[in-house]
Amino acid sequence: MECAGDGHAAVTAARRFAPDLVILDVMLPGRDGFELCGLLRQGGATPIIMLTARSQKSDKLRDFSSARTTT
Repeated sequence: MECAGDGHAAVTAARRFAPDLVILDVMLPGRDGFELCGLLRQGGATPIIMLTARSQKSDKLRDFSSARTTT
């Protein structure tokens, strides 16, 4: 297990650690969870669980569209 306190550290950790699963907070400082999800998706197909305290429907839909994979 590896933890990162901000989006920049998370990118570095993911590249170094090669996780089997990522649990991602949408409101990370540095790089937000949406941007980080996109970066992680470019590098492979690691499953991502996105967490958010946001309650707006538009934010939740954005979560789904950023995390969606295409095959």
